[in-house]
Amino acid sequence: MRKFTIPTIIIFLSLIFLGIFVPNTGKAHILRMADKTTPGLEEVVDDLVQVRIVFIGESHGSPEHHRAQLRIIQALKEKGKKLAVGLEMFQSESQEVLDQWTAGKLKAREFKAAFEENWKYWDLYREIFHYAQNQDIPLVGLNVDRSIIRQVARGGLASLRKEQLEKLPVTSCNVSPAYEQYIRRALGGHIKDVPFKNFCEAQLLWDMSMAENLVRFMRENPEYTVVVLAGEGHSWKHAIPAQVEKKADYTYRVLLPKEIGLSRKNKFTEDDADYLLLGLEVAPLH
Repeated sequence: MRKFTIPTIIIFLSLIFLGIFVPNTGKAHILRMADKTTPGLEEVVDDLVQVRIVFIGESHGSPEHHRAQLRIIQALKEKGKKLAVGLEMFQSESQEVLDQWTAGKLKAREFKAAFEENWKYWDLYREIFHYAQNQDIPLVGLNVDRSIIRQVARGGLASLRKEQLEKLPVTSCNVSPAYEQYIRRALGGHIKDVPFKNFCEAQLLWDMSMAENLVRFMRENPEYTVVVLAGEGHSWKHAIPAQVEKKADYTYRVLLPKEIGLSRKNKFTEDDADYLLLGLEVAPLH
């Protein structure tokens, strides 16, 4: 694990929640956690159309993960769902830019520039963004200002000013035992440099803010099903989905790539995800 330093904390926070996609030279497939069977994509999509939110975790730099995300979005659209796509890759303050893109009012180079102010790997997300624009699928910025996350990671919630706290969901380091174990494992041997409490508060603030922005959009747009694209560490059931459950009663499913960051020393169960994406990419619909 790379050396953890305060000046690079936001980079480290991002990297530890990336997954490692397990190669598979056989037929790509999906594992359903409830019964450990491998249904085809069409059967999985028939399940997904029944819920309001579909979380698809990713390793941000994995082309295979983004191809799988796009195929699932396409499959849901082909089923006639009215879709929106929630994005960890954009802050909520960028919503006007996202709306302009969907409406066809921004050129690709302008939207790329806006994307790169927030994130990286444009080439890996490009097809998703173009498909959303072509199909008139709204894009929703879910993320919070990263400077706030950095500040909390350094000094905890107590370091924030009153006016900052007023704009954020009230939070503390109160997570499930499974999530605490994951955060401690991710932090590794660097607790002496950054207190676990601060690190945990930063991660939970991240999840809660994205959940709050997601729920706000859904309340204002009840006709939409939202596909959420976020790092696997934010997408598993103990993260954003758990925070959504505290705010609203929306049905959802979680699909995660089969990766090492969450499963190491633990076996995946239905408490973590509904489906695991296995192989290099999701097979096409028949």
